Amino acid sequence: MGITFQAVAVTESTVDSWRADGHLAEQYISTAYTEDDVGPDRVWLWLDKSGIGIMEAFGFVDEAAPPGAWVLGSEQLDGTDGLIMTLTAEQVRTVALHVAGVSDADFAAMVEGNQMDNDVEYLGHFYKRLREFYRDAAERHLAAAFYTSV
Repeated sequence: MGITFQAVAVTESTVDSWRADGHLAEQYISTAYTEDDVGPDRVWLWLDKSGIGIMEAFGFVDEAAPPGAWVLGSEQLDGTDGLIMTLTAEQVRTVALHVAGVSDADFAAMVEGNQMDNDVEYLGHFYKRLREFYRDAAERHLAAAFYTSV
């Protein structure tokens, strides 16, 4: 299966509880496998393997400055078996504004310079969904967590 990525937007207090006990985040995220499981306080997105290419396009691999560096999280949770990165609700809003300004054509141009994954069609599909994820989460004033499974 390789590396896959999931994103979930939840209340700020939920992320705060995860900072205290990272295993709560793993338990929560492991139950988030259907897009039917959404509501006013939860938004979920499966990113498949696109996370690596999306991060590279935004310069994460080259340590870009925020908000590009935050596209898949900014703070790593401790006490987890997997890699879980989080964003505060304010960071989600900042990233939502940033990615709203990156058109599909702009993103395609960014991807063309990727070394690890430069499949414009594949990554573009997930980038559109990620942009919608951020828009929806920001509108609901939610924080976010990104789970990377290996």
